[in-house]
Amino acid sequence: MAQLTFLPKIDRKATQVRLEEILENVRIYRQFGMIRNEMKVTASSEVRYHGPTNMVGKPAEDIALANVGMSERTYRRNRSSAFYKLAVALRLEVYETEETGGNE
Repeated sequence: MAQLTFLPKIDRKATQVRLEEILENVRIYRQFGMIRNEMKVTASSEVRYHGPTNMVGKPAEDIALANVGMSERTYRRNRSSAFYKLAVALRLEVYETEETGGNE
């Protein structure tokens, strides 16, 4: 007996092509400086339950590191799962169509 499934299969190639088009647009916008991380200028409302750590916050350095990106090795490790999660989150997934038999 065949297993019942209610979730349609995702066409990975078509989803990847669609997502890469969107990411290429984002890359172009980012290259021209249209999308940038910005420093926090307001205090956080988050309660901190620890003693003094003698650590100084450096928001400008944190933002610079975030804008640089990630290493190629890290990118390769996370790419496949990130593509799938991003496509689902942005609702860009493409589903495979079920082909019926030729008896119609």
